[in-house]
Amino acid sequence: MQAACDKAGTAQTEAQEAVSSAQQLMLDKQKDLKSTASDSAVLAEVTALLDKVANMQSELEKQKKTLRDQEHAFVAKKLLQTTTEKVEKLEKRIESANSLKSGLPSDPKEDVAAAALYTKAIETLKKYIKTKEKALKDLYDELSEKKGSITMGAMIDLLQKCQESEESKMTEDELKIVFTRMDAIGSGELSEEVFLAQMKTRYVCVVPTTLSEKMKSREGKVLRKLGPNEVLEAVGEPTKDEESGIVRLQVKVERDSSEGYYAIRSNGRGLLGTLCSLQCSRGAYRTSVEGCPRKCDGSVATHREER
Repeated sequence: MQAACDKAGTAQTEAQEAVSSAQQLMLDKQKDLKSTASDSAVLAEVTALLDKVANMQSELEKQKKTLRDQEHAFVAKKLLQTTTEKVEKLEKRIESANSLKSGLPSDPKEDVAAAALYTKAIETLKKYIKTKEKALKDLYDELSEKKGSITMGAMIDLLQKCQESEESKMTEDELKIVFTRMDAIGSGELSEEVFLAQMKTRYVCVVPTTLSEKMKSREGKVLRKLGPNEVLEAVGEPTKDEESGIVRLQVKVERDSSEGYYAIRSNGRGLLGTLCSLQCSRGAYRTSVEGCPRKCDGSVATHREER
């Protein structure tokens, strides 16, 4: 439509130039005929031609107005379409937010209890992975049966199996609460992305230090400095350097995805704080005092890792 309007506008401009040129030519000719007392018949013919040119000019103005109206209607239609799409997206977000809100417990105590169950279930799954020497992706494939998502039934079955040797077991109703908390969007299943994100262990840097290329810092270069409150994701398990006595953990820095080794204990002092792993409404993790099963005050000190 826009291309057609542009083409019509170009044609009108060319027509206007032609009409204006013809009109000026006729006016000059009429002036010359009047000044030389030429044949009245010729003068009348020129005058008639001028009238035709005037009519052409009038018709051209009407076409210009029609084209302007069509352009305005086209722009208005596009604006309406864009606005409608944005409103529809906003309505979907509001609907999603309301759905999430309705699924949240109204009683703070209930939320704390659910957070404690969630944390216990995550730790149970991590122990299972370590015992079976499984990769997270393999565990996901096992639970989803390679069908693309994990159902509540599959998750409950595995957690019940993992709890067989434990004294304090979660009931089936409690395990349903755990799955509901994992499934923040209320889809009734867990995608690979959502499941793997919840199984990650995140930490926050307490003391400024360096990120080393190798487990033994003297064998590799320093990748970069780490500042307080930088969030790190555990990639491997803590390993102790017997020579120096320093315990290091392979991590990935959340801010720039750089990977390296970070000292989590030195001279008996913990250098890494664990993040409060509570699931937010978008399925990610957040650091929050609200609902923390350890009843922390939110400070870095209360989340210090005591390995």
